[in-house]
Amino acid sequence: MNPRFVNSFDITESVYMDWSKHPIGPVAKKNAKMMLILFFAELAVSVGVAVYGLGADNMLYVIVGCVAAGYITLKQFLLDGLKHRRDFRRVLKSKPGGVWRRETRFGDESLEVEDAGKTTELDYSEFADATENGEWFCLWLNPSSAYHVKRDAFTEGDAADFLPFMKERIAEAKKRKAEEKAAAAAEAEAGSDTDDASGDVERSKEE
Repeated sequence: MNPRFVNSFDITESVYMDWSKHPIGPVAKKNAKMMLILFFAELAVSVGVAVYGLGADNMLYVIVGCVAAGYITLKQFLLDGLKHRRDFRRVLKSKPGGVWRRETRFGDESLEVEDAGKTTELDYSEFADATENGEWFCLWLNPSSAYHVKRDAFTEGDAADFLPFMKERIAEAKKRKAEEKAAAAAEAEAGSDTDDASGDVERSKEE
């Protein structure tokens, strides 16, 4: 491959945590909103149980409500973050030298993602869109999954030219795939017509 762009950066704990805490895309944002609504609903129920216990002079309800409210709040603001950190450190242990480095090379027909020595080649037709989100470019495989490309981490090519390049490549790949699909359908239909015609000839001979 003769790359037009090369992007290389280290996925550090701060980068990983930022991705975890700030989801992108319509599906991820919808899920985050639902989780926030669920948090407030659970908290309201817990507080309601504690208040009921106070009114009914029932310390068991008060204790249960307070413990539940404390756990829900702790989980929302602390435990989830600890889980993400634990996940990151587990992944980092599997990376050579304890460094999670990702390099992506963008050619005219496809791109190559090298992650910890493993290289994956992807055709541009596999991507739905390319967008910009702050310091990142997002290459969308579907509404909930995207590759991240860091704006200030290009070792070849200019960041200002990258998004137009990706949009053009994705559009061209989609057009090519559509044409290939239409050609295959036409070929299959032509084959079916030939089979029908052959059948008519055979029946004519029999008559």
